[in-house]
Amino acid sequence: MRKSKVLIADTNPQFAQDLACAINAQQDLEVVKICTDGDQVLRSIKELLPDVLLMDVALPIVDGMGVMETLNTFGRNDLRVIILSSINSDIITTKIMSMGAFYYMLKPVDTGIVLSRIRQSLIAEIPAGSKVSAEHPVTSKELEIAVTKLMREIGIPAHIKGYQFIREAILLSIKDYDIINSITKQLYPAIANQYSTTPSRVERAIRHAIESTWNKGFVKSDDKLFGYTLSTDRGKPTNAEFIAIAADKLRLQYNIAE
Repeated sequence: MRKSKVLIADTNPQFAQDLACAINAQQDLEVVKICTDGDQVLRSIKELLPDVLLMDVALPIVDGMGVMETLNTFGRNDLRVIILSSINSDIITTKIMSMGAFYYMLKPVDTGIVLSRIRQSLIAEIPAGSKVSAEHPVTSKELEIAVTKLMREIGIPAHIKGYQFIREAILLSIKDYDIINSITKQLYPAIANQYSTTPSRVERAIRHAIESTWNKGFVKSDDKLFGYTLSTDRGKPTNAEFIAIAADKLRLQYNIAE
């Protein structure tokens, strides 16, 4: 039986050795190398072709984020990456999961659970067109961070009232795809209720935010952020179009079923 090859990347030699011993004791797994910096990791991936990478985020020379960024240029979509780190940050967790990691485990870790995660990652199917593991259900916090990041990239000013309304509209549309088809009867009232205002004010504030952003040139008719082409003949997108496109982008990114 072919053993699955595991590459370990960690700056703590005792932790790495203990983990390697536990893995090598398994009949179906073997550690091919222990790396202490990100540059070694990238070279070892090319040379040894591991099936699984167990990696800390805090690595010298090239950190975990840098390794993940470079991996996406290797064409190794089949490599299962499991993060073992003491860094407890929602932003870092969300970012590295969106880059292709299967799991993010906080140290100290249980060796038995690590072995279980390795095997789960090996049998898990990688979603086509998605860098996020199907074994990692997206949390509300991760979605909130992703929506905020997208809005910042688009260029919607955070200080205007419509910003919060659009942000909430995108989140609601991700969770309930059909709500966008009833924008005046369900979506606007739901946001208005949360912010103690009226549906008409919500609609106007969202419209103002979209127009303000569009007129400043942040959003173009062929904007790659959306992956859609809006007709230049029609001009600015409607509220529903804008919200639906943003929600669809994140649903695809996080492999969220309708």
